[in-house]
Amino acid sequence: MEKILVPVVAGEKNIWAVIHGLQLARRVQGTVTILEIDVSGEQEQASARIPPINRNIIHQRWREQAEQKEVSYEYVQVKGSFCREIRRFCYRNSHSTLILEMSVNGKKTTPEAMLKMARTLQTEKICKVELLMNS
Repeated sequence: MEKILVPVVAGEKNIWAVIHGLQLARRVQGTVTILEIDVSGEQEQASARIPPINRNIIHQRWREQAEQKEVSYEYVQVKGSFCREIRRFCYRNSHSTLILEMSVNGKKTTPEAMLKMARTLQTEKICKVELLMNS
């Protein structure tokens, strides 16, 4: 069974990567792991953060998407550097595909750092990487 990892920054409003992961899981009859990474120690952009009450609304939307798409998903929260936490999670857990959104909104991570991480994961055959470009 294909296992899909979708990392998101805690508090980001954009859920396109999650929706893409759910759609992919439905097509391949796989499961999705949503890895919410709290990078609050990495950046000070409080205006980009979603208040806690709205976070529950986003989690509800993810659950609704999962139910509508008839896929199972797991939700994991971690705190730390965006790329480091993705790498750590990938090395500890077996996932066949990583959905990585190439937007730096809310991340103190450069696109170059994300691409380097993606190349490393693919080169070491840890997982496939699908890049989503955010305009």
